[in-house]
Amino acid sequence: FFERSMADPRFDEENAALKARIEQVLTQSEEERASFREQWDSLSAEALRLKEAHDVLHARVASLEQEKEAARVEHGEQRDRWSAQLDAATREFESLREQLIPPADLEAMRLRLVEEAAAPHRTRASDLEAELQRARSDASAARRDADRLRASH
Repeated sequence: FFERSMADPRFDEENAALKARIEQVLTQSEEERASFREQWDSLSAEALRLKEAHDVLHARVASLEQEKEAARVEHGEQRDRWSAQLDAATREFESLREQLIPPADLEAMRLRLVEEAAAPHRTRASDLEAELQRARSDASAARRDADRLRASH
């Protein structure tokens, strides 16, 4: 059978066609393999680039999280300081408000002070009026005495 197949030209044509087809499939396979290798290399490089970008972004996120936490702590401390200052100012204000004298009491104090300030002057004026009355009475009595003495001489 083998000898016959070698001598038969049909088999030679088939064999040549199969060899050509095998050669074509091998060439196509090598081209696909080279294309797949290029895609693999490209995808590997892209994956590496994406991993590096991810690492950079991950580090940035971690840094921003730390900044956010620091800002939150600072904000809380500032809020506590302002709250303490507000409480102190409120206590001081309340203390000063308690020390204030109501307007009605101020008016009563003003009237009492005016009265106290005017009392010595009123007493002095009253004393001076009484002295003036005595002086007038004495002057009238002296005029009468003078008139009587003139009339008797």
